[in-house]
Amino acid sequence: MYSSSQLKPTYVSVKTHIQESTGTRFPAPELVFRGMDVDPGIHDVVLTMRRGKKVVRYNIYFKKNMNLPVNHCVGALTAGSISAWYGDVLFMKLGSKIDGVVNWRREDDHLANLALKRFVSHVKQSGTTIYPLNLQFDE
Repeated sequence: MYSSSQLKPTYVSVKTHIQESTGTRFPAPELVFRGMDVDPGIHDVVLTMRRGKKVVRYNIYFKKNMNLPVNHCVGALTAGSISAWYGDVLFMKLGSKIDGVVNWRREDDHLANLALKRFVSHVKQSGTTIYPLNLQFDE
């Protein structure tokens, strides 16, 4: 999680509902987000990163309310290349062979940081922006 209360990304446990018939995991990101009293709505986008032949997909959860605290973690990672980002950003890795989210591994950190930089430079929080359901970037 790229939390607005931290300067570095942190690992958080996110409760998931597992559908019995398929085993698909559905996360409950609202349980780890700050600022739910300011804005209860959470947006999500699927981001695909290609690195050579490797393809990694993330489900990214975020808010677009500019009344939330400035996210200094995002600011530190983007080195001021974007205007301020507000509120938390949660990345969850999607399975390559199964539907739904899978466990995070330490080796996912670097690619997620690159994906975050691409994501925040592409997605704007202000106005009535309609977000694409899927984004795709090559590393």
